[in-house]
Amino acid sequence: MEQSPYKLMRDLEAAIARVLAGVDSASLDPGPAKTVRLLKGQLVDARLDVRDYELAETRAEQGRLAADGKKRLAAVRQSLLKAAEQDIFSAVQVAQFSAQLDRLAAFIA
Repeated sequence: MEQSPYKLMRDLEAAIARVLAGVDSASLDPGPAKTVRLLKGQLVDARLDVRDYELAETRAEQGRLAADGKKRLAAVRQSLLKAAEQDIFSAVQVAQFSAQLDRLAAFIA
């Protein structure tokens, strides 16, 4: 059985949060600390975008929300890549999370 996009987004958010839980934010330089804060905010916003997409009542509304959601997912991907450059995520983690983002983007087409 397929999972809903919202469930996939929650799972992705939780997986990234587990990695970030192992990062001591207080010891990060200002740049990486800002990236972590930005990523956390983007994840919340992306989850809400996906939820709104699923709850849309009209096809037109769903189309608009899908476009917004895809932009947000692209922003999450960019923050993940930036965080990987700052040694917060490994290349394997970025690849795994990127695959999940691609799956989500395909769902909200």
